[in-house]
Amino acid sequence: MFLILLCSSLNVHAQALESSPKLESSRKIVKWGRLELSLPRQISPGQAFSLRFSGRGASRVRVRFPLEGFETLGSTLESPESVKKSFVLGRARLEDQKNIPLELISQYEILKLSLPLEVEKKEVQQLEFKKTEFLSINKNRSAEDFKLGKIYGLSGSRAWTEPFAAPVRGRITSPYGTPRQYTPGTPISYHSGIDYGSPSGTPIYAVNAGQVAFVGHYAVRGNITVLNHGLGLYTAYLHQSKILVKVGQKVARGQKIGEIGSTGLSTAPHLHLEFRLRGVAVSPLEWLGRVMP
Repeated sequence: MFLILLCSSLNVHAQALESSPKLESSRKIVKWGRLELSLPRQISPGQAFSLRFSGRGASRVRVRFPLEGFETLGSTLESPESVKKSFVLGRARLEDQKNIPLELISQYEILKLSLPLEVEKKEVQQLEFKKTEFLSINKNRSAEDFKLGKIYGLSGSRAWTEPFAAPVRGRITSPYGTPRQYTPGTPISYHSGIDYGSPSGTPIYAVNAGQVAFVGHYAVRGNITVLNHGLGLYTAYLHQSKILVKVGQKVARGQKIGEIGSTGLSTAPHLHLEFRLRGVAVSPLEWLGRVMP
């Protein structure tokens, strides 16, 4: 679905980051010449994270993620030389089982690091679909993934400044990252978002500022809206009964963009919310209530 570009390079976007003491306790500091790097002590599959740089020349640091396979459209981000704080967003896939390597590039120097990956064994959820149903679902999902992959390859400048908010006033009925098997003997897939169970017609709100990148109907995802928040970050809202926005429209944090439904592959009214960073589904809970993961 995505063009594999090993060692593709990302320029760091200069921006001060908000953080909490709890979050900072899970990070460590690495000194590199005149620069100081703050990074997570460890990460989990499906987790998004930030690498933070401070010091002279921070805005000129570049980061390579050798294991990533994605198109680098829109990944070159220039910053004023006067800014001495910068960051880059990274992510681990749900399928990842090994530590995540990365390379920092500053002028003629390269610093190679590895982020420890903590893998938690989870029980596989058996969905008990018929083999013919699975084949149909898999075919439709693959076609949808291909089309949406082209959208997720685009990016732009950062559109948000506030913490991400919940999209609905409801409870989470299905967590992110649950391994699933549609029928015995078929490949294991993962729940790529979180589900909010609420009655049909319940308002859906934009989790943060952004621009509508896609609206449409798919066999599996149902009525779907995709918002582009910039820096390769997207949110997707699935199974809606009504879509209230149009492609190209700018939306504000908390703006009503649709209503909950049960369209597509769905057994009851709910919202499936996804966060996608450079095309990869990452845990929404790493973002909700925060400006950055």
